[in-house]
Amino acid sequence: MSELTGYGGKFMRTLTVAIDMNKVSEHTLEEVPGIIDKVLEPHHLKWCFNNIYMVEHGYDEDLAIHNAIKDLKAITWAENALIWVVGYGIEELQLKKIDISNMTMPNPQKLSYYRKYMEEGESVTECLKRLCPIVIDRDNKLVDGYITYLLMKEHGIEKATCLIVEKDNSMKKYVSGIHLPENNKNTKKEYRWKCSIDEPVVPGDILIANTRYGEKFIRVTHVGVATSGYVGTLKSIKRKAGKLDVKRISMLLIQMVEQICDFNQKM
Repeated sequence: MSELTGYGGKFMRTLTVAIDMNKVSEHTLEEVPGIIDKVLEPHHLKWCFNNIYMVEHGYDEDLAIHNAIKDLKAITWAENALIWVVGYGIEELQLKKIDISNMTMPNPQKLSYYRKYMEEGESVTECLKRLCPIVIDRDNKLVDGYITYLLMKEHGIEKATCLIVEKDNSMKKYVSGIHLPENNKNTKKEYRWKCSIDEPVVPGDILIANTRYGEKFIRVTHVGVATSGYVGTLKSIKRKAGKLDVKRISMLLIQMVEQICDFNQKM
């Protein structure tokens, strides 16, 4: 594990792996993480959060990442679809050591929206996994994930695994989601979109996204961050679905439930 000058603790090399699913036809976004895990596991890289992997303690980090990238390049079905970034992550930094002096308290309605998501989720841990991670710079100054930070504090969590970024390696938010069914098309495949709308977004929200077929409804499954270079390649979220969209969304959700019921009966 590396000891980096200027940081307040011990840091491990990380490998961020992103895939442009528009260039992949053999596998779904649900299948891909497990495949990547199996490729990286022999090189002692373990999943940390989002699409970020850390080198295990006691192993040569540079050698591990070098060999891992070599094997990633050998995945034929992911040719031209894989993007990876080598960086640094920090394990369990105490929240009290994070500098939030440049942050402003979020809108009460916005914070309340996230609190409701936490209350209705299966567990605090699972809910936090699907939200934007805490992102800091070399000086432990918070860059992104302030609401996640506040939610952790509210739930008595004292430490968090943070993502460290350089000033010239900005991170942008994206959402993963599935299309609401139209014309009985398969809705299980996940895609990603860049998300720069001002409104709060949590898993389960219905958004209107730009797709190759025009603007379509999607249901959010995960919120994350990735390098601006990668996120810049994604199509964008247009807006959150509003009251005028409710009737159409309801019909699509009914279709989704019917598809699930049909699938279960066949099983």
